[in-house]
Amino acid sequence: MTADEFRRWQDAIGFSASEAAAALCVHANTISRYREKGGSYILSLACRAIYHRLHQISPDYPCFE
Repeated sequence: MTADEFRRWQDAIGFSASEAAAALCVHANTISRYREKGGSYILSLACRAIYHRLHQISPDYPCFE
């Protein structure tokens, strides 16, 4: 996933950096890196799943446990 694709995804879904980080279970600094340099094919799949609501976002999901 290119940086431009990631920025377009984030804009289309309307997530702030912290909301995107929570949805993808990554640190907010990682979102900044994705916005600057892009990410892997796995990131692309995760973003598509979230965009198409195939992944239920829950603030109780234990991302960092």
